[in-house]
Amino acid sequence: MRFNAVYGYAKECSNELKPGIKTVEETVKSVVGPVHDKFHLVPDEILRHTGTNQNHHCTGHRAPVANVATVSETAVRLYSKCEPVAEQTVASAWQKVKQSPMFHRVDNAVAPKAVYCKEKYNAAVIGAVEKERKA
Repeated sequence: MRFNAVYGYAKECSNELKPGIKTVEETVKSVVGPVHDKFHLVPDEILRHTGTNQNHHCTGHRAPVANVATVSETAVRLYSKCEPVAEQTVASAWQKVKQSPMFHRVDNAVAPKAVYCKEKYNAAVIGAVEKERKA
């Protein structure tokens, strides 16, 4: 939730970069959207499958561990089907984003600030460790 607020604020303050940011967002949505549409109901399908199989296949003498094994097998099978598609889609989206000239302008604008923040964070962590505080 906080990321969305920070992102929205940064987007509003980006003045000259707004058209490029919008282009990148649309590109990412066009690539990631179909995958989201295809797989966003996967958790619902797992629950539906588990609920129907539990009533149909489970009897009073069956151990609960057997149900966990069935759900685990189903989850592994679904994950093995979804993972390659998701990886391919992410790679394709990243290639399209990298082709956008606006990406390089945003990268050049954001990277120095990110490095600065990382260095400040690391210095704070090192300082806390030196003072024997939990990091």
